[in-house]
Amino acid sequence: MRVLLSVLVFMSVVLVVTFIKWKPKSVSKLELFERTGIYVFSLTQRIKLSGIWHGWVGNRINLAGSEVKAGFNPEKFVGIQLYSALACVIIVSALIGRFTAGYTLAAVVFGLCFPVLWINEKVETRQRRLLRVLPDVIDLMLICVESGLGFNAAIAKIVKYSPEPVINEEFGEIHRAIQLGQSRVDVLRQFSLRTGHPAVSAFVNSVIQGIVIGSSLAEVLKVQAEYLRAERFLHAEKVAAQAPVKILFPLMFFILPTVFLSIFAPFALSLLGMK
Repeated sequence: MRVLLSVLVFMSVVLVVTFIKWKPKSVSKLELFERTGIYVFSLTQRIKLSGIWHGWVGNRINLAGSEVKAGFNPEKFVGIQLYSALACVIIVSALIGRFTAGYTLAAVVFGLCFPVLWINEKVETRQRRLLRVLPDVIDLMLICVESGLGFNAAIAKIVKYSPEPVINEEFGEIHRAIQLGQSRVDVLRQFSLRTGHPAVSAFVNSVIQGIVIGSSLAEVLKVQAEYLRAERFLHAEKVAAQAPVKILFPLMFFILPTVFLSIFAPFALSLLGMK
């Protein structure tokens, strides 16, 4: 109980200080979240866990892509976490009609974890999209290389003709970085860090190894296209194997009770009427 009260007091102090210094006419909601997060990190800067959390949130935002990076940073994310926890506490207290330690603690934990679940879903969705289309993109790159185009020209063709936004974003970043004078090895390593997927990291490492030792880029791309296609097939099999387990909960608690009710309710009503 003391820990819960300490957390609530800390959140209240941060939010009160933020509202005191906030100018509604000149600051948007996202800037309010960011200012709250800045206060939190300034108050907890001596705690090692604060720096670790700041780095983890920044990494997840980078992995989520340009849409998330354009509107979020670690400070805004932590501010959203605090306001989400406060909103959950208010909603739960209003629903149950009283303040209890157990429900309040559960509301605080859910409010803090909900933005984390959201950002993780964004990252996983982006990685799934990338893994789904990357083998076809490598096939297109292979065709360009075998037809006589260089690595940079093949990347430019992919950016021009690919309909997938995540591919246009990532390969467009590669193309711009190479045009600015960065080496292909450094650009590919940055691409691997931005995606954070093991299959993409394996592809990047193979291409870098081929560039360093001077082997045929076409052969490397052909092998990696087959590998990523097999990886995509294994991922689809894994998702299909998880489907029966995921459907078990709604089946047991929602579908079967409804079926039993629709079947046995008329018999029960008829028996009650006979009595």
